[in-house]
Amino acid sequence: MRIFEFLFLTLFLLYSCGQESNESSDIIEDDTVAQSGNKQTAPEFTVVTVEYPGVGWGYQILQDGKLAIDQKHIPVIQGYKGFSSKEKAEKTGGFIVEKMKKGVFPPTLTETELDSLGVL
Repeated sequence: MRIFEFLFLTLFLLYSCGQESNESSDIIEDDTVAQSGNKQTAPEFTVVTVEYPGVGWGYQILQDGKLAIDQKHIPVIQGYKGFSSKEKAEKTGGFIVEKMKKGVFPPTLTETELDSLGVL
């Protein structure tokens, strides 16, 4: 009698293990289909120029309508000096947005990049 109980128990365990693996593979397939159906949209960036009294022009970068960067002065340059024009601040902000779109965060600048942009 013990042998039959052992065989029955063994078969039961094998059957139940097989069922679990089939169920989990169904779940994985369902998740894969669900994930492939979801399309992630690229974030939307907006550059806003701001004139700071006594400093000069700076920029803010909004990501999906939320403030991501508030740059009140020229980065990399020693001291606390803003850009001399709205256009220069906007051009630099646009350059930073391009870096962010490429996945660079935090987006850093070098003096050489600022010079090549013609904003110094």
